[in-house]
This record gives sequence, C-alpha cells and structure tokens, in this order.
Amino acid sequence: MSKKINSLIIIGVSLVILCGSLLALILTAPEDEGGVDVDSGSAETYAITLIDTDKKAVSMYVKNQQASFTIKPGEGDQLYFAELPEFDMYEGFLKYLWENTSYFGASRELVATADVPMPSDEDLGFTNPMAEVLITYEDGSTAGFTVGNCLTGNNDIFYVRMNGSPSVYVATLHLAYFNNREHFFNDSIITLPRDAGGNYIPQVIDNIVLSGTNFGQTIKIMQNKDMDNATSVFYGSEFVITSPEKTLPNSTTLANLAYQLKQVDVNGVVCFNPTKDQLKQYGLDKPRAIVSYTSNGEAITMRAGKEDGVYTYIMKDGINAILSLQTSYCANWSTVSYSDLRDPSVFPRAIVSFKKITITSNETDKSYVFDVSLKEAEGGTGYDYVITCNGKAIDFKNFQKFVSTMTLTDVVDYNVSAQSSEPAMTISLEYFEAFGAANETVTFLPAGSRRYVCKINGNGNTAVASTYVDKLLADAEKLLAGEEIVSYI
Repeated sequence: MSKKINSLIIIGVSLVILCGSLLALILTAPEDEGGVDVDSGSAETYAITLIDTDKKAVSMYVKNQQASFTIKPGEGDQLYFAELPEFDMYEGFLKYLWENTSYFGASRELVATADVPMPSDEDLGFTNPMAEVLITYEDGSTAGFTVGNCLTGNNDIFYVRMNGSPSVYVATLHLAYFNNREHFFNDSIITLPRDAGGNYIPQVIDNIVLSGTNFGQTIKIMQNKDMDNATSVFYGSEFVITSPEKTLPNSTTLANLAYQLKQVDVNGVVCFNPTKDQLKQYGLDKPRAIVSYTSNGEAITMRAGKEDGVYTYIMKDGINAILSLQTSYCANWSTVSYSDLRDPSVFPRAIVSFKKITITSNETDKSYVFDVSLKEAEGGTGYDYVITCNGKAIDFKNFQKFVSTMTLTDVVDYNVSAQSSEPAMTISLEYFEAFGAANETVTFLPAGSRRYVCKINGNGNTAVASTYVDKLLADAEKLLAGEEIVSYI
C-alpha cells in the first residue's frame, strides 16, 4: 500500500555502467560545478543542479504511462490533486514529489565521443517517455523535464532531458513518478481519533442504521440512555434496537459490528468517479448493505456491493470511488442479519420490573393473574417479594423460573406472517411506576403448523414454537397447584 513507502530519494550519484553502444559514451559532470567529486558523492551531494529557484510553485503536472495528475498547494500548503480535490490522499507522497522536484538534479550528463554518436531519442525513450513533469510558478514561468528509459539493470535510474535543452542527464527517480493516482490514495478512510498529543480519544458511536437488499426492513440502533438506570428494562445494555421493534440487541454481535465501524483501512482503489455501469458492475447501484452512523459527532455512511474472493467492493460517502476491502473487515455489518443483531429472547424484560402479569388463553378460556408486591424483610434488611396467582400465594423462586421461560426463551423464526388476527394467547404486562415503563400487551397469533407470531403492542414478526405457548399455560397451572416447575433457561 502507498503508506508503506518510507522515503523518496530523487537525486542519486551512483556511477552507471551502460551496455551495448552506450559503453563508449562518457558520463560527466560539468567542470563549473565547483569541483564536485563526481565519483564519490552521496545522496546529499548533487553533481548537476537542473532546477533550483526561490520562486513559489503553484502547480506540478505529472504525466506518465498510467495516468496524469496535477498537484497543487491548498490551505496551509496542504497538497492535493487538482483533478480530485475531495479525496483524502496520502500527503507524504505528494510532498515528496513536490519538494524534491522543486530542487532537482542529476548525477551525470550523457556525452557522445568522436567515435560514438548520441543514441536516438527513440533509443533513450524520449519518443515514448516514461513520464513528463512540468512545474508552474507564481510569476507564470515554468520548468520541466522528460523521463526516458531506465538504464539497463537499474529500475530507478533514468535518462532525463530538461525542457528546451538537448542535453541528456542520468538521474535517480522514485517509482511514485510512474504510478497512477490510486497509488497516492490514503487507505485509512476511517481512523481512530487522537488529541493534540497523539493520544487516542474514546470513540462514541451514537446510533447505527442498517439497510440494503440484505435486510428486509431498516434496522435502527441507538445508544441506550438508560444503560445505568437500574429501573429500566434495558438496564446494562449499551445499545437498544428501536426499529423495526424496540428490543435488546445481541451484545456480542453488536459489539463486533461497532468495532468494525471505528477504523477502516481499505485494500485499494478500484476506480475513481465511477460511472453508472461501474456501479452496477461492482454491485453498488443497489448495495446489499448500507450502514449509517454517527461517531464522535461525525456522520458516516458506507455501502457494500459484491464480494470478489476475499474482498468486498465498498463506497464511503464523501469519497467518490469504489474501494476494495477485505470481507472479514466488514462482515459484521455487510452480511449481518436482523436475527443476528437482536437478542434471541422472545421479549427480554427484568423480572424485578413486573408489577402484574396476566396470561389469557383463548383456546382454554383460562386466565392467570400474577400480582407482585413488596413487604419489608424481617430485621429491616430489605424487601421480600410477595407473589399471588389468581389470589393464591406463589413461591417466588418458582415464579422466577416461570418468568425466565416467559421472557428469555429464544424465538425460532423471523419475518413470519400471522394467519389469524385472533390471538391464541395474550400476556398483559404492568410495570412498577418507578420503572417509568408503559404497560405492554404481547399477543401470540397462529402462523401455520406449530408456530405463533409474537407481537408486542401490535408490532413484530418473530415466531415462537407452539411448545412455548403450551409450556407457559401448563406451568401456570403448576404454579396454582404449588408444583415445582422447570425453566427452559
């Protein structure tokens, strides 16, 4: 990747032995260069200075066999591509080219002898140059050079000719001169924030919205404001799913998803400014997953298209380019499903929050009313729960098992449609006032063989097995009879 190159040395001073007909040519440094020892220089010693001026440069144009681009200074002299002003480029590369080209030199000049003439421009590579560079200054003047072939056996030493001069020089050039624009792209499209001292700042994701063809419905996830509120039914959960229904998320799945949203390093750029055909080609005309979220106050949206081997094609709003990202680095949001994200329990609630539970079966015409109250414990060391069912005292530990089955049994299917509007069983929940929670009604509607759709206040499409309904009704009878019950959990 572009970030991994640590340095750029533009001018070299190594002696070069030419092959073929070039052996007879003499590589020299002009005598007016202040007595420079051209046979024993270093990277800091320029044998021949070709560009050296105090004039302020306003642009640098580079054209090579892969692309062409113009580098310009922006605010605070930050460099950018004029053709792609909105893209975040790895400025280190641009800075290398900008600074080193503004002071440019060669190690040798190629001089013909009486017996061996200069090679042709075609032999030197100037008819089909490797690169052309032009610097424009504030006063309108320019300086530039053309890069020909590299010398045999050296992939970083090239023939160079300055604009307006017939002379040919030998100079060391970094491969950045010959790369396309993708080479300069900053592959860290989302980075962990740091303070002025370079220390990481705690990253807070406020909300997450998931949509796309992978999802039958939009999923909205919010920071849980009641995470530390012991009276909340969502106590202890960092996030809460608010749509398509309000429920607890699967904490592990959601933590993994949030982790992949905090820092994203892509593999590379597929294409800049994609066309409609390219969007379709890479599956980004109709993304299979779209994730939008706010991180430390910054709104971010990413889209996932097709998978290609170990990579997934993605786009990020604000970067008009198709990028490739290792699929394992985005799988937690690009392939996750609603059933993965939500807590698999039927309707998880805190047992201490229930003041009254009423279970009614339309099939048996029976109702079970559980009333919960508190009394001061002996010795004034707290409170004990007093439970009754249809007016009969119930053992609290046995009641705990019943509530565990009622609230924590896993659903067996998602996105299920009911086949009847008449519920087979209804559970009415009333909470203690301290919890500030509105009463809820949970209905179980027939949905084919051995399935019931569970709806909370009329919303929801998850299904439970008929054995769940049968067990709750059977356990309610056991509680009335004072018999021990066994929880699913």
